[in-house]
Amino acid sequence: MATITREKIAKTNAKLANGFTVDIMSALRGEKMYSKDFVMPDGRTAQADVYYTSRYNRETGKEDSFPVVNFNYYSADGAFRKSCGLGWTMKMRNEPVTRKTEKMLVELTKELDDMACINFMVELTRKYENPMA
Repeated sequence: MATITREKIAKTNAKLANGFTVDIMSALRGEKMYSKDFVMPDGRTAQADVYYTSRYNRETGKEDSFPVVNFNYYSADGAFRKSCGLGWTMKMRNEPVTRKTEKMLVELTKELDDMACINFMVELTRKYENPMA
């Protein structure tokens, strides 16, 4: 198991763009996940998490990995934050990746500035909170 040091976290944070930072709890589990908080136009706080997910492919009999972004609303409760459900997850690439590299997630953080995150959240909220719209 690789050790996690402050230097490694600082080095990775320097590569990330648009306010994303290493999620420490995920790093301790050996996962690559980068998080970012942003404020929606209505004043609610939201979070975007970039990471890999795996899904079983019946045709190949193997797991396919995809980079995804999970969006969620949070509210402050004293010193804690509580999420409002599981949020919405979007695949950022349609083709599965062969290796879960840090480089691909870093590139995704460059695409996800505040405005892109807000647009995704508005679209996903409209789509899932009012499916008839």
